Amino acid sequence: MDKTGPFRWNSGRLDVGGGEDAAQQVRTFAPDGVSRIVELALGPNLELDLAAIAPHGVIATYAADMVAPSPQ
Repeated sequence: MDKTGPFRWNSGRLDVGGGEDAAQQVRTFAPDGVSRIVELALGPNLELDLAAIAPHGVIATYAADMVAPSPQ
């Protein structure tokens, strides 16, 4: 298995470091998408998560970016 690029395969877990082709890299390992994503930064990574998740997959997140209220 190729372990180059901004990702690591670690104990059955694919750690993706990002980049423009991150979704394509995930799909190389899981052509039908991944069944589970544990997300630490849902806001900035949502587009990638949606591109990589399989139908009926689960995205679990325990952190979210806080949006500052706009001044009124």
